[in-house]
Amino acid sequence: MLQTLVFKDTEVQTVNGDWYLLRILPYRTAENMIDGLVISFIDIGRLKKAEQTAQAAFLMTAIVNTVHQPLLVLDDNFCILTANPAFNQAFTVNNENVIGQSLFAINGSAWDCAPLRTHLTGTLNNNLAFDAHYLDAKFPVIGNRRLMINGCILKQAPDCPTLILLAIEDVTGRADL
Repeated sequence: MLQTLVFKDTEVQTVNGDWYLLRILPYRTAENMIDGLVISFIDIGRLKKAEQTAQAAFLMTAIVNTVHQPLLVLDDNFCILTANPAFNQAFTVNNENVIGQSLFAINGSAWDCAPLRTHLTGTLNNNLAFDAHYLDAKFPVIGNRRLMINGCILKQAPDCPTLILLAIEDVTGRADL
């Protein structure tokens, strides 16, 4: 640094997990002479957290959109954060119309039933996944359907909001159920 006079920036993490930008600059005197180095630490914890959250969201969205089974990601108020293309196609909805909406309000409230609410609340409050919850409902465009729904919490960093993943399979007409 003292030979090249080129400043250095690098991100460093403490043993406690805090992030800082370490900046090393040459120290110039009033006579414009180099007389040492100035080392500063700039807290970039919030920036790193936002970066990590964005990366996790991108990864989650890519995975959800790749799966051919209808999937939903719900927030802790049961509002839809992500609906994959398979969900939109199966339930004839438009992504713009469902994102941000309560699961219980879409498709003419076809999803609004006490057992599903109970399963989702249990998943949220107790981190309990559920498998093979059956929902018999009448949907406005596609008619009566029997759905098998699986749900679980999406694991994230401790200070991130809780998200629920729902996988939905149309089992209407299956003789084994």
